[in-house]
Amino acid sequence: MDIANNHHHVYRTPAPDVVFSDFGDSALIFNLRIWVHVDFSISTRTDIRFEIDRRFKEEKIMIPFPQRDVHIFNVDHKEENIQ
Repeated sequence: MDIANNHHHVYRTPAPDVVFSDFGDSALIFNLRIWVHVDFSISTRTDIRFEIDRRFKEEKIMIPFPQRDVHIFNVDHKEENIQ
């Protein structure tokens, strides 16, 4: 919350808040809700996301991403097999 509260484009009223919106695949989904002037909407969201990422690294909070395995099979592409 302090990241949003300390950003110079975020309005103080209504105050920023966080809602726990859902469970995802290997995730807890939270939404940070802020009010900003429309001209600063994208840049403010970007600033806040980068600051959250920086703060997570500083606090050694890691986000585990699911590992995917790719299996590649060698298929014989002889002309008689192609229709």
